[in-house]
Amino acid sequence: MKRALSVLAVSGVLTASPRCAAVESSNDVESDHIDAADDGGPRSVGLLLRPIAMAAGWFGAEIDAACGEHMVLGLEGDGRFTWVHGVRAVLGALLFPQRFSFHGIYIHPTFEWDRVGADGMAATILGGAIAVGYAWTWPSGPTLRLGGGVRAAKGTFGRGAALLALEGWRPQVDADLGWVF
Repeated sequence: MKRALSVLAVSGVLTASPRCAAVESSNDVESDHIDAADDGGPRSVGLLLRPIAMAAGWFGAEIDAACGEHMVLGLEGDGRFTWVHGVRAVLGALLFPQRFSFHGIYIHPTFEWDRVGADGMAATILGGAIAVGYAWTWPSGPTLRLGGGVRAAKGTFGRGAALLALEGWRPQVDADLGWVF
């Protein structure tokens, strides 16, 4: 009789205790992601350089901040100090429709302001671009973004070679390399 009561008590305790039933919320840090690229939690800030723009003489950087799971806002500042000198500011949004911020297919619309000068003449140029591409972000933080699209710009003030250098419709290459935190 004692043995039967002991078995019933042990089985009652085992069935009453919670096993693996856990309620998940958005605050949980999971380790069972479909893709290991976002282990360690969501990424929030990225710092990127544009090697192709640097080869063309534009030196600067882009800083990106995640605004949710599928959207990143970016601000880029560049300067050029060769025969055509100038400054550029670019404001854009990266939309990641399939995956999560900083990884996967993206759509990148931007608004651009340029102030360039050459041969004693200066020009102000406003423009926009849209690019589509793919971004890879590794778990430790390095990121690579490759894409392409189209860019349109119109001079609002000035004339000469500086204006002709950046005005009109042109292909847009989005090739960025950096780190995401």
